[in-house]
Amino acid sequence: MRLSALVLLALMAPAATAPAGLSQAWGQRPLAFEENRGQTDPNVLFFSRTPAFELYLTLSEAVLVPSAGPGALHLRWLDADPAPRVKTEGRLSGRVQFFLGEEPASFQIEAPLWSRIRLERLWPGIDLELSGTTRELEQDFVVAPGADPARIVLALDGAERAQIDDAGNLILALVDGGELRLRKPAAWQEIGKQRHEVPCGFRLLPENRLSFVLETWDRTRPLVIDPVVVQEGSSFQ
Repeated sequence: MRLSALVLLALMAPAATAPAGLSQAWGQRPLAFEENRGQTDPNVLFFSRTPAFELYLTLSEAVLVPSAGPGALHLRWLDADPAPRVKTEGRLSGRVQFFLGEEPASFQIEAPLWSRIRLERLWPGIDLELSGTTRELEQDFVVAPGADPARIVLALDGAERAQIDDAGNLILALVDGGELRLRKPAAWQEIGKQRHEVPCGFRLLPENRLSFVLETWDRTRPLVIDPVVVQEGSSFQ
């Protein structure tokens, strides 16, 4: 079967909308993950298209294609579970309808939209939550008590050069052109009702690999590490 039509039927807005008369700036709209039900490559679980980038999520990587350049970045999770449990959260009020095959009326399919995807136990005791806005991708690595955050290692496939700037951000020059930036990662623990920051930074490893450097934290409590991907030089930053 082939894709013969794709129609967006509703805005990618949360089910709980803002008061009447108020509108969000486009750049602050939640990133909408469209469930793949035949619209694209079968290895893709969810995808999203925004003015700043396209995002394709599989069981082994997140692929970012910036709108400002022809390159693509494959953030591949190394030595991770090849079949993590996938959990969707934050159903959005928008939906997509499309038609497969030569007889559109016979093959109409709807694809739901979600604001958050969670890959559970991607590494032992470590989940990955993906969310964001139409201009940035947020990755929350949620480390359970006793789990080892050193297990988190990402391959930066598609990056020709990688460097950490003076502010701790990671600048990536893509092989086919364009740049992406990962903001210096934030890390924290919830203790009581307060968030306690944990000093954290990037560590570049051989063979274009990336991990994190952490100072002392309470290993008996959950830890969150949050690097955010934005498009370098984009008007959507």
